[in-house]
Amino acid sequence: MQDSGSPDWLKEAPRMAEYYGNAYLTISASIATENGQGCYSKTSSGTQGLQFTWRDGSSYAVRFRIPLSHKESPLHARGWIFQEYMLSRRVVHFMEDEVIWECREATWCECGRVDDMRGGSFFLGPISDSLHQSHAYQLKRRFQSSVETGGSALRLANTWREITHEYTKRKLTFQTDVFPALAGLAKKMQALRGSKYHAGLWEDDLVGDLLWEAEDEEWYPVGHTYPPPDKWRAPSWSWASSTAIINWTHSPVDSATGRFEDIDLLSEIFIRDLEVECHHLTEDETMSVESGTLRLTGDLAVAPLRLDKKRGYADSDGCVVSLDCLIPAEDIVDPSTLRSLLVAKLGLARSEYLSLILKPVGAGLHHYRRIGRLSHSTRLEPTDTSARITII
Repeated sequence: MQDSGSPDWLKEAPRMAEYYGNAYLTISASIATENGQGCYSKTSSGTQGLQFTWRDGSSYAVRFRIPLSHKESPLHARGWIFQEYMLSRRVVHFMEDEVIWECREATWCECGRVDDMRGGSFFLGPISDSLHQSHAYQLKRRFQSSVETGGSALRLANTWREITHEYTKRKLTFQTDVFPALAGLAKKMQALRGSKYHAGLWEDDLVGDLLWEAEDEEWYPVGHTYPPPDKWRAPSWSWASSTAIINWTHSPVDSATGRFEDIDLLSEIFIRDLEVECHHLTEDETMSVESGTLRLTGDLAVAPLRLDKKRGYADSDGCVVSLDCLIPAEDIVDPSTLRSLLVAKLGLARSEYLSLILKPVGAGLHHYRRIGRLSHSTRLEPTDTSARITII
């Protein structure tokens, strides 16, 4: 079952939603760093004592337990664990010094300090460290509530973007597992939305999903980079073609909870006649993709970028560049050959347009590969209007 691509694996991997969603209890070796470590560890003494003396000279001791720090769980940094955690109704977490219980109603720990943690998100560290650590726990509760009661189209669209954002913070041993490790959640979402699933994006809000961007470098750990995947795993218009943490800036985020608010800032859409075609390695459209094309009609302009030794391309006046991956030196081309596809305008007090940065590929006319997203304050002068283009 652990060998990606084996017949048993291809059969069972898409059924994770059934297994974990229907399980009465999930036992999590949350402190484990590898599969041979198991649930148990040598705990610290965890107690301190005070010696008291009565007036008659007799003495006694009082011992008390030291509050635990609820250390970060290495297990929950793994990509496959994310959907298993999200789908599980009840979880018992074996941590370094205690056992923690979590269900839909509450979270309890042995030391009694679970109330000190915002939302009970123990596995992402003490709440004092950062405000965003409880997002996965709160997202899980919102997602499970949506499974039970449904939600508006915008709420479901934003819930999926939150799921993608949290998922892409985690690591996969095999990068080609990017879709199988999310297939269980995709199946649950598909049942709610009744929409076709295209390489991590949804047909009922395809334009909004296309406007993903790589998170700013300042949010990454020191020394972390996001190069292209070591093997092809998704078409360039899919967020899965990047190894970065993925975000959507047109969906406002509550900084305290990480929740994407039910506000759609897209006020005007400029692309039209979208057609998506994906071929999968199996008949299951939530699993690995073999190839994918996106055809649409829109306006193209010369991308107003400048060369940058560190990143490949950089911002220019009035434009902010977000590259999908760090571009290898051999793939950097003259910026004048790149094109900007105008996608949407944000309904803000100030004008802001969102475009995709495209690089020509192959010999065909208007065949491109996406390499980034562009935010600009003024509408760029098009060189090709109503062009029929293909993005691979």
